[in-house]
Amino acid sequence: MDFAEMLLTHDLRPTEKRVKLFELLYYTNKPVTIETIHKKLKRFMDKVTIYRNLEQLVAVGLVQKSDFLHGASYFEYKEDGKQNYHITCRICGSVSHFYDEKLEKVLTSIQKIRGYREVTGHSCEFFGVCSRCKADK
Repeated sequence: MDFAEMLLTHDLRPTEKRVKLFELLYYTNKPVTIETIHKKLKRFMDKVTIYRNLEQLVAVGLVQKSDFLHGASYFEYKEDGKQNYHITCRICGSVSHFYDEKLEKVLTSIQKIRGYREVTGHSCEFFGVCSRCKADK
């Protein structure tokens, strides 16, 4: 994967720090907080640099920002511009992400029914009990 090239195709300069941040999000494969990112990258950049670069990655659609019930923002790689959806365990708080084309079709249908030309964002979170917590009961 050429992360520098991906950044360039989205009109972002591939600085060393931005590439490291994007690479981390790409390979993490789950939503992570700024705190988690900072713990892994603090040798390379401070929190201000992380915030600034995350804002830019979100703005161009390479990264998705989600706000869950935990009170913190989470960030994750947004593959091919597809919206990631999440399910949160009510017991342990673990968050899993997934993509479902049917949910995208619902959004398209809502746009048509309500007469919206463009929906610039949405949020949809599911709650339940994960398999690990279910097994503990």
